[in-house]
Amino acid sequence: LALLYTPDPHPDLQFLPLFSEGLSLIGPPDDSRFTSGRLSQPVLQFTDLIGLPLILPERSQVIRRLLERHAALQGIVLDVGLEVSSIPAIVDLVAQGHSYAVLQHSTVQHSARPDRLAVRPLDDAMPQVVLSLALPLHRRTTPLTHAASQILKDLMLRLHTA
Repeated sequence: LALLYTPDPHPDLQFLPLFSEGLSLIGPPDDSRFTSGRLSQPVLQFTDLIGLPLILPERSQVIRRLLERHAALQGIVLDVGLEVSSIPAIVDLVAQGHSYAVLQHSTVQHSARPDRLAVRPLDDAMPQVVLSLALPLHRRTTPLTHAASQILKDLMLRLHTA
């Protein structure tokens, strides 16, 4: 059993999507770009990210792969100022006013500093992050695996709607 964000296909695994979530631009709440100008809109276009200094996860993380792929398809080059492996570290850096980031909205909601961040969702044309439960494809599911997967599904859905 595993919980994976937007997993790549695998011949030995089946994926049960639990929920999908859009991405949002986050920045310091006192940043003037969030109170006036293009970032003050309630929903941002992907092109609004052009020229913004971004702190993004490392290339192996799903959010970074989605952003890079979407940028390439639109002919956009993102201004990646920092590449950080830890999502909580990215949130802390943004909350301290160092830059902007693109993350799932729930990351901000569940962070230690939600009041220190401004959040603007990206439009629906942006790919979604999908949380999936991964199960072995070619093995019989045991009662323990079935029970554990049900607990994980219930917990993730409860956390997502909280």
